[in-house]
Amino acid sequence: MVSVDFTVNGAVVFTDSVAPYQFSVTVPTGVTSLTLGATAIDPGSNVGTAADVKVNVIPDPKTTVTGRVVDKSAQPVSGADVSVLGRTGQTAADGTFSINGVPTVNGNLVVKASATVNGVSLHGSSAPVAPVAGGTTDVGQIVVAASGSAIFVNETTGTASTLDLNPAAIRATVTGLSDAIDVAVTPDGKTAVVTGFSPRKVYFLDLTTETPTVTGSVSTPMSAEDIVVTCPSACYALVADGGSATSIVSINIATKTIVSTLNLPVSAQGITVTRNGVVLVNAYNSGSTIRVISLSSTGVLTDTGTTVNGGGNGALNVTPSPNGKLALVANVDSSSVGVLQIADDGTVSLVKSVPSFTSVQSIAFAPDGLRAYALLLGGQVGVLNVDAANNVTVRAASALAEHHLRAGDRVGMRLLGPGVRIPIGGGAPGFYGVDQIAVTADNKVLVRVVGAVVVIDAATNSVIGSVTVANDGQSGGIAIIP
Repeated sequence: MVSVDFTVNGAVVFTDSVAPYQFSVTVPTGVTSLTLGATAIDPGSNVGTAADVKVNVIPDPKTTVTGRVVDKSAQPVSGADVSVLGRTGQTAADGTFSINGVPTVNGNLVVKASATVNGVSLHGSSAPVAPVAGGTTDVGQIVVAASGSAIFVNETTGTASTLDLNPAAIRATVTGLSDAIDVAVTPDGKTAVVTGFSPRKVYFLDLTTETPTVTGSVSTPMSAEDIVVTCPSACYALVADGGSATSIVSINIATKTIVSTLNLPVSAQGITVTRNGVVLVNAYNSGSTIRVISLSSTGVLTDTGTTVNGGGNGALNVTPSPNGKLALVANVDSSSVGVLQIADDGTVSLVKSVPSFTSVQSIAFAPDGLRAYALLLGGQVGVLNVDAANNVTVRAASALAEHHLRAGDRVGMRLLGPGVRIPIGGGAPGFYGVDQIAVTADNKVLVRVVGAVVVIDAATNSVIGSVTVANDGQSGGIAIIP
């Protein structure tokens, strides 16, 4: 059997017998250097030893995180609780806050905010922001709202509906969105973008009105299915076709114009954005691989030429973690979740594959990135844990069922048993790239199934409500409104 022993300071710390033969180590506090080594044994019992590599250890300079918390009317919220990576603070009278000593080694930072105003609980999260090591990281304005809200689409009726969550109920519905299949929302919660598959359109919705208002549309060169929003400077909507098309587009949301069209040598069934402008396209029809694309600050798409194994068969969807260091691939045909690592330099690599996620369609992270929820087409939701150091575990049904996947920044897995499964009482279609599961700032999991939106309490892993969606033959995407 082929195996590799990994050593740290001369001591064997891990043995791996499965390619790609890699291991991550968490650096102990107080050390100034580590000596790393590896010894490999092939099937003929031949031994090879790599030259030792000495790595100097530099302490994390950390960062001070600042920002401002406001309500949906843009009024400052005083006394709001704010937290990021275990560090906490409170807002001043003008809504501003400052949190010192926040680690910078875990990727993009997401600040959570909560407050109680006139007896109503308000919650919100910042957009992911790259930390400024040794300096100040401004996460900007955080909008808090009552238990959050959401928007979902109904392909059968060509509609989009906003959803209140306290209690769960449809607030308003906008019509005229032919073959609406997916939806995404800008970080400020003011604009939604909806894909129309058959008409090859992206619709723009104003969410500041009680009933969303259609403010325009743009035609796409391919059928529009999956859509994601990113705001490196201006805000852009990235669109992919769930069929056999090889084109993806970038749309400036403010000007409602296509700024970049990219034709790929692989099919493009879904699209998402991680950190530093790294775009991942899941190519279900091209070997179930993940194509790596670069997005500039002006919305221009560039093919890097890199293709990554998705960790299984049937790469239906891919979802980044809030800090942008991980991405999880929904491999529907092999019933597995591929785990990708996104390095600081934008390199994307497959680490391991997590089995026993039967017919997984899409995955959503909690806003703090510490859990991920996988929608299984047979009517269940599975749960994964992710800690602040990017260690990943399967959410256990009992203490004996939980197993760490990998230590350090890389993640892998040793898995015994399927872990937590939450029955949701309804199935969902296997749309390519469409996100049919989302998580609110106060940890309610929203699942879009045929005929309903199911609400799960993440604290108890139990269904606490359901909203009926009339005349719903195909379901569709769902997104949180910040």
